Amino acid sequence: SDGLWYSSTYNEATVIQMWTKLIQRYKNTWNVFAIDVKNEPFSSTWNTGNLATDFNKAAERIGEVIIKDTNWLVFV
Repeated sequence: SDGLWYSSTYNEATVIQMWTKLIQRYKNTWNVFAIDVKNEPFSSTWNTGNLATDFNKAAERIGEVIIKDTNWLVFV
């Protein structure tokens, strides 16, 4: 892990594709009701204006994908 929500191997678009697949697989599972976007992205920043490292903006982008097709709680 590069300490962000994406890495040099898996860019953000790939991460969002992964979330889309996960959502399609589990969106109708009765006991899936919440998801944690990323556990401790230790190299990220918060609200600095840098879209490459600001996790608050990434969480918004990823969260929008998640709540578009589910009613899950999204933890950040």
